Amino acid sequence: MAGIKLCTIKKADQPYFIRPAAVRVYTAEELAFFLWQNPWLIDGSILNTSLTRWIAEELDMSDTALTMESAMRHDKTEAEILRPFYEEVAYLTRAEWKHFAGTLDRKAQESRWGLLKRKGDALARNKRLMAAQTCYHDALDSLPADPTGSMNAFRAEVWHNLGVLHVKMLDGEEGIHAFRKAFSFDQNSDRKKTLMLAMRLFLPREKYDLSVAELEPTGEELAAIEAAYDTPVDAGGLPADPVAEVHRLARTYHSETGS
Repeated sequence: MAGIKLCTIKKADQPYFIRPAAVRVYTAEELAFFLWQNPWLIDGSILNTSLTRWIAEELDMSDTALTMESAMRHDKTEAEILRPFYEEVAYLTRAEWKHFAGTLDRKAQESRWGLLKRKGDALARNKRLMAAQTCYHDALDSLPADPTGSMNAFRAEVWHNLGVLHVKMLDGEEGIHAFRKAFSFDQNSDRKKTLMLAMRLFLPREKYDLSVAELEPTGEELAAIEAAYDTPVDAGGLPADPVAEVHRLARTYHSETGS
């Protein structure tokens, strides 16, 4: 974003509720910002006549709303539908609009599972964790038959993200299960250490020792886990922020890889 974006169009008396993210917007600039930052959430649940009616009635942008509705009726692309709104609001620079429109156009070429995964990433960023979980599971369920394992990297990314969501909700058992699934599809050291750390955070020590032995960790991997665990603890004997510890070791949320 280049500089400060000032609100120059009226504030709505009634906000528009963007249901997928549970967000209320009051101005054209707020709507423009949300859509710009969340292109993978844009679909028919957002781009519809409820939105254009709000734009017309609450923002006094009737001509823009009519142009958008015409584009919808003629099955234009998302970028073509949104172009008159962004031109009227003048919110993005030319370069920003080009990048945003390009992302919207790429969505049309994305696989169903890739779209669901990207939507899950966007929902997670908006703290809609349960909805994100549903998208991730739907992405896995929509994968085609894969006898050669060509989609294993994608499966690992989705299971990893599911593990992070479960850890965020302090659901250690499901988090460990998801990280174990991620490791089963992509057996590299980082995935192993993420699984080991989740085990260390949520399992009793004796059970952790038995479970981690099955992974045949190296001395370096064991040392990394103990170093990550050796942080100030809360009254329950866990690191003060287990989510941060998993993130610190994993170092990735895989939000930028789609299919």
